[in-house]
This record gives sequence, structure tokens and C-alpha cells, in this order.
Amino acid sequence: MGFVPGALAAMFVSTDARTFREPPDTWTLGKWVDARSFFAGSPQSLSGDLIREGATGVAGHVAEPYLDATIRPQILFPAYFSGLNLAESFYAAMPYVSWQTVVLGDPLCAPFRTTNLTPAEIDSAIDPETDLPKLFSARRRALLAIYGVKPDVARLLLKADSRLMRGDLGGGKQALEELVERCR
Repeated sequence: MGFVPGALAAMFVSTDARTFREPPDTWTLGKWVDARSFFAGSPQSLSGDLIREGATGVAGHVAEPYLDATIRPQILFPAYFSGLNLAESFYAAMPYVSWQTVVLGDPLCAPFRTTNLTPAEIDSAIDPETDLPKLFSARRRALLAIYGVKPDVARLLLKADSRLMRGDLGGGKQALEELVERCR
């Protein structure tokens, strides 16, 4: 088996990322009813074999993901061909983040990208009203608006949260005090 440069792979296998140690040359896939056919606790194929055969990016499962948590090829490949990079493509095709799936490969590999991102698209700077990156600030403001939170209240909540998460207790307290004043 072999892969072209930039190739992605994923399998519908329960434990294909259980180890990345290379199995002995004599090992072959086995059956669950025959423990002698196991390698690293399972008779199933290995994601590491796909990497060793030249795949650029591979998704595998460390334990049973159930079929509903496996990578969706109908999303993965169109996303990749549209120009998204390896990380973006697998993320789009992964139903659950931090479930049982791991992704290996160069996250920035994007062989089908036709334009390069500008520095402004990569780093949108910090929103001075919330002390969060502009992209996250806009997304969190939109989410709070869905729940009827007024824009000024959302701005101060986000600013307080951002400051407190960074350990800036004085700045967080100041934003919360301003928030209380606005809500009176």
C-alpha cells in the first residue's frame, strides 16, 4: 500500500490508535475470539501502519468511539479539497472533540489551498472592549445576544471573564463593578 503526498486517512476501527509501536512482521489481523491474534490488546488494524505507509494525516481511535463518533469522510475530503488545511478538515469531520479520536499529521498541510491567508486573517488582534481576540469576542457576543443579554452587559461580562481568567483580579473586579452599575 502507498499514499501520495498530502493523503489523509481514517478508518472505522475501534482501537486503531491504541499504540504506535510497529507490530512484528509476523502479526496479521485477527479475531476477537482468538487472544493469540492480538497485538497491543486488540486484533484490529493500526493507524500507525497508515503513517508508516506514507499517509500525511491520519485519524485513529484510542478506544471504542462507536460509529457515531468516527470521522465523516463525506465531510473530511470535500473540506480538504476545498482548501482547508489538515487540522481544519479533520476538525470539521469530527463529530466529538476530545472523545476517543486522535489526529496525527502536519496540521497546516493544505495542498489544495489556492490563496494564502493574510496576517490580518490569521491574527485578528485583541478587541479592546472585551480583552479577547476579536474573532472569539464576536462569537461570544453573538451567543450572549441569543439569550437576550444586552450588548453593554455582554461586553463587560466578557471583559471581566477575560481578565479573571488571566489572573488580573483588579481588572476583573473593575469590570464587574462597572457591570453592576450598568444593571442598576
